Amino acid sequence: AGKTTLVRRLQSNKFDNFVMTDGVDMTSLSFGNEMTFMSMDFGGQDEYMYTHPIFIKDSEGILIAVYCPRIGDFQQFTVNLQMIVDCAPTAPIIVVTTKADEKALLKPDELTFLHNKFKNIAGVFPVDSFSGNGIPALKTAMIQQALLLENTIRKVPASFLAFQELLQNFRNDKNRFSVSAAEFRDLAMRQVKLDEESATLSKRLFAAWGDISVLNNGDCVLRPQELADVLACVFTKVSTKLETMGEDAREGLLLHNNAVFRKIFSKFPAPLWSFDQSIGDSNSPIPPFLQLIYDANLAFPLYGPDGKSLDASLVPALLPVDPPGITAEQLRSTLNRGGMDEIMKLYSKLLPSDMYSLPGVQIKFDLAIPDRFMALVQVKARSYNTLGRSWKQGCVIFSGDPGDANPSGVSYAMIFVPPKELDPRSIVVLSVGDSTVARSMALVMISDIINSQFSSMNAQKSVSLWIGKKSWDHQQIKKNIYDPGFLLLKKTKQQIDLRGLRVLFEHEKQESLTTKPNEASVTETSKDVKLSPALERLKFLSNELNKIVEKKRKQEYEKMLIEQKKLQVARAEKQRQQLVLNKEKALMKDIQAAESRRE
Repeated sequence: AGKTTLVRRLQSNKFDNFVMTDGVDMTSLSFGNEMTFMSMDFGGQDEYMYTHPIFIKDSEGILIAVYCPRIGDFQQFTVNLQMIVDCAPTAPIIVVTTKADEKALLKPDELTFLHNKFKNIAGVFPVDSFSGNGIPALKTAMIQQALLLENTIRKVPASFLAFQELLQNFRNDKNRFSVSAAEFRDLAMRQVKLDEESATLSKRLFAAWGDISVLNNGDCVLRPQELADVLACVFTKVSTKLETMGEDAREGLLLHNNAVFRKIFSKFPAPLWSFDQSIGDSNSPIPPFLQLIYDANLAFPLYGPDGKSLDASLVPALLPVDPPGITAEQLRSTLNRGGMDEIMKLYSKLLPSDMYSLPGVQIKFDLAIPDRFMALVQVKARSYNTLGRSWKQGCVIFSGDPGDANPSGVSYAMIFVPPKELDPRSIVVLSVGDSTVARSMALVMISDIINSQFSSMNAQKSVSLWIGKKSWDHQQIKKNIYDPGFLLLKKTKQQIDLRGLRVLFEHEKQESLTTKPNEASVTETSKDVKLSPALERLKFLSNELNKIVEKKRKQEYEKMLIEQKKLQVARAEKQRQQLVLNKEKALMKDIQAAESRRE
């Protein structure tokens, strides 16, 4: 898109046609005597996209999103913008479109969409790095936005500048990756003569300015851009590196033990990756490098059904790209042949073919599904011990024991995001079995993740249902989901149960209830129809049978929700106990320190 060329034009007011950025490039930008920026230029290639959240997370600077309308994919650009907003919800974003002299501009509807969807966009600026057109306006906007930031300081104490220069000497030592928290404090207080409060403030400001990156144990990475090298040890497709991480890595799993972490991070200081708490100054059971990956939502801790840690993390970037048993060539061939119907036929091979197929569910959104959404689904499925096969954009879950000789109580559901060539803005659920339990579990997981992590998606989703060639849209489902609670196939008189879908309509429940059919008019109409005694009896038996089935399904659903609640309570209690333990350790450490001082 021309990010590096833009940075060079901002830096020197000259055009330089540079090659692609490898990782992260840090540059100082001085706009005369007015202001100095520290620029972090991120590599735009797919293999570097995983590193961006590390630097963007809770950013205290200005984020510039560069896009070339002439050759870019606007939908993918909006996905990247959403990632930025998720990582730094309050940071101002300046959108820069390149090649302005070639009339490469955003369309009016695209501009409207950006301003309506992303409220923290501070402006859209067409520029041309070759001629310099638009650059002065961009500089002015950057200065204006920087002056609104808390950490933009016009006057810096001389002691802070001296400390900054001292750290630069350490930074110039390429064999030195970091300084420990204790070492940073010692440098600040002994050599620069800062007091405790000023030392703490200097660390926060240097981190905000991009001079250092502070890890969860308080250690300071001297060259923050090298965190991309840390991530490259994990986020890789190189077979030799994957072999180093063990066979589990090919399933997206990162095991929590020193043997594995030593192989991955051996070139970095041990206190930053070791699970041995006797090394370094950290009281946290999570090594700084692992916490770094968690904070950027690049990996997720795994727990079992009992709420206990599985001593492993799910790393979505390591998951297979294609569904198990389906080759990239099969996928390409299917996409060339047809659309969503062909893909669903292909994917359905992952489900048992000898089971009854249930109606499929599709949930559509305005924007592409966030990359971490399916990872969160898989984390939940593992916590229920119901995860079957999985890949980067999908997984299969099950209910019951698949190994049981009597499969009557077993059901399966497949949850996936279609390939981006079709519709990356939707989630599809296919299910088979004698019950809807697996499908209900899948929908509960999806709903929980939307409500807890992506609440804005609720307002933009639409649900559709289909079986065979018959389909129903969002409004048709919404109209019938509470009363009568099913859809009717007129030809076969088959009732399509909607109760499992109610979890997707909870935010619309009140509206749905107010639009229920007039029960009085329905009752009045039914009075005009007289049934024979035999039919009356048959109707009574049918109603009683429906009540029994309804009660059983309700019990199954409530049991599933109770188990889920138990897991959540157990996990919360474990986290509370860990916090108490950490506080006790910190208190004991303070007491011991106080006793040492008295001695």
